[in-house]
Amino acid sequence: MMGQAFVNRDRLCVLHARGLSDREIADTLGVAVNTVWRHRRAMKLDANTPSNRLSPEDVDLIRKRAGEGFTAASVAGELGVTKPAVASAARREGITFGAGRREEIRCRAEAIAAKTRSGCTQSEIAEAMGIAVTTVRKWQVRLRKRGVLPALDATPVAAVPDVPRVAAVPDVPRVAAVPPKPVAKAEPDPLDRLRDRFGAEVVQALAGIGRKGSYRRLSEVAATHSLPVKSVEGIWHRVRAA
Repeated sequence: MMGQAFVNRDRLCVLHARGLSDREIADTLGVAVNTVWRHRRAMKLDANTPSNRLSPEDVDLIRKRAGEGFTAASVAGELGVTKPAVASAARREGITFGAGRREEIRCRAEAIAAKTRSGCTQSEIAEAMGIAVTTVRKWQVRLRKRGVLPALDATPVAAVPDVPRVAAVPDVPRVAAVPPKPVAKAEPDPLDRLRDRFGAEVVQALAGIGRKGSYRRLSEVAATHSLPVKSVEGIWHRVRAA
């Protein structure tokens, strides 16, 4: 309540009219952010967001980066604004992110489906495409659910032609069948689970961070991907352990 008593509301209205956010107004007036919030709500003023202050040049850059396949988080880091600000501007201007990523996913799905139909094993597909066996297995499950690949229990059985019966030859010793050698199962990449859960970009960014200067670099990753520093630090420890 002490911060609320010493706020100049006229000055607050002027700063708000210029498009400053609550935090920027608080920094200018030297008060707490929640103090500015209480006064603004009392005066029935809407909050200013970074998306309201994006210039036409910023929107052009968002459109260009979206066409190059960049994500909203990476563009937000380049512009120095939040990810929701970039996403809101993109919706207003009809800009779509992730077109390049969707094309990459479509090509990968088609390649896995084609190799599966040709009879390649999961290990062969993983080696040819440079991905983990677990990733191939997950894609095959998705493609079967979509109907792109036939279900495992719906595989047609080839008809066996009739073979003429041959009289048994007496006194021929039977040779025991040699059991086939077990196929070594490829070890799954421990980083794949982290990529599926937290995103490949976050895991790749954290993989190259060592202990020296780690907090500063972790803070940069957190700001780029709009994540809490504490969460990024926890993901970093998992990446290092993997």
